[in-house]
Amino acid sequence: GNARDALRHMTDTLVEPAYQPLMRSFTNFDTIDERLGSQSILIQEYQAQIGGWTRCAFFPSKRMNAGKTVQSCVRSAGLPQKKKPCSLLFV
Repeated sequence: GNARDALRHMTDTLVEPAYQPLMRSFTNFDTIDERLGSQSILIQEYQAQIGGWTRCAFFPSKRMNAGKTVQSCVRSAGLPQKKKPCSLLFV
């Protein structure tokens, strides 16, 4: 498989149904470069089916001279209990 398929599978199997549209939008590779821009990381929190709140982050691992992201890494990790999800950008 490829990264798109892996993220789609992760969303379908690990993310609570109410948060799946949010995560499908967040993991959309077609818009990741635009959303990252010159930022160093994108973060989205969501409710997982098992394990509670989880944070997923994209960060560029390779950029062209013009700043366009050509390769990025994704990381997901559980969080202590929270009440609301948030989306964050870091410079």
